[in-house]
Amino acid sequence: QRPASTPAPAPAARGADGRYDGVRYTDDGVQIPVGNGGIAATHSWTQTLYETTVTIDVPAATKAKDVACKISARGLTLDIAGGAVSLAGNWYDVIDAGASCWTLDRPGRDRACLVLTLEKTQETWWRSVFKDAPKADQIDAQKVDSTKRMDEYDEKTQAGIRKCMFDQRQRRRGLPTSEESQVDSILESAKNLPNSPFRTDGPPPDLYPPAPPTP
Repeated sequence: QRPASTPAPAPAARGADGRYDGVRYTDDGVQIPVGNGGIAATHSWTQTLYETTVTIDVPAATKAKDVACKISARGLTLDIAGGAVSLAGNWYDVIDAGASCWTLDRPGRDRACLVLTLEKTQETWWRSVFKDAPKADQIDAQKVDSTKRMDEYDEKTQAGIRKCMFDQRQRRRGLPTSEESQVDSILESAKNLPNSPFRTDGPPPDLYPPAPPTP
């Protein structure tokens, strides 16, 4: 049975130099692979020798009926209702379109993404998802870890990668990072505690009452 690749984290923000925040690059200016794939402006991706998995962020309210996705042997045409996402391009290599598919995934309450699973026709390592990808979107295929799939890394490493990319996406959108969201959740819970200084249903308690009179 062929091992399946796993969905990649969300795309990261691109810096002024054309590179992506938190992504490591070689001296030649191409990405050092993560999960045997990389990051691009519109998507992120992982791969095995047998398939490539592409993750594309879409609006959280997106439904399957809003997705117009055509996967052919040589390329992709994708449109989300309302023009929120529009993407087209030729694959890095020919795929088996009949064995490829897309699914709408919801990895979080406020996040939705389209996951494309592309069956390769040749057991080769791709440098990018699309042929015309700029150099900063390509990976160094010689640095691919051919001994491990993404889901074979330990849980701590996988969690760290996903957390890093999630925080980058949140910063790009001006939203709280995972740590900031956790703090907000703690403060929200504290509002309901007796004598909490964070209560909003009345005046805050006097945290420093006057000292009793000296006898």
